[in-house]
Amino acid sequence: EKAAEGSGDHGAAPFLQNAWGQLHLYTGEFGEAEAHLRRALAASTSVAATVTIRLNLAEALLAQERSIEAAEEARQAEREALVGGLVPRLPEVYRILGRIAAKEGNPDAFTLFERALEIIGERSLPILEEARTLQAYAQAEAQRGEEDTARQLHEQAGEKYRALGLNHMRHQWTDVHGPHPTESGGRPPADEGEDHA
Repeated sequence: EKAAEGSGDHGAAPFLQNAWGQLHLYTGEFGEAEAHLRRALAASTSVAATVTIRLNLAEALLAQERSIEAAEEARQAEREALVGGLVPRLPEVYRILGRIAAKEGNPDAFTLFERALEIIGERSLPILEEARTLQAYAQAEAQRGEEDTARQLHEQAGEKYRALGLNHMRHQWTDVHGPHPTESGGRPPADEGEDHA
């Protein structure tokens, strides 16, 4: 922020607000995260940035148990990604839509994760995308009570992360691969029952 202010770069606002939103997501301050992400969205002038911000906003809304609004933001991000030719962003869209569907008890949530995995394979996207998708898929299957499938998917995700040198899975609400905030003295996330470390 200081560097942007010093240079007079007003184009940095959406990126800075998005970063603040992600930081608040990580520390479990979901209302604060939403406020920053809405400011980022209002300031965004790039389709790629808008898609990213919208998906982070969907995370903040989902964290606040606002599934319908989260789904609306994710679907809007999907439309923008398709129109903008940003197909590599679609796995992230389908991951969050799959998580929302699973949270709502929709038995067809798995189709969204399968579609994300298809796109990853078709586009030869980075292994990290596959790892994150398998992790989210495992959590969705566990919510449905499919423990064996969840365990297999979780193990596959762990193998992919380890192949990348990552010892921790994705944090529940942000793309962070490290100790849980409670391990470093930070504020705990709202749902400590989902420790993905």
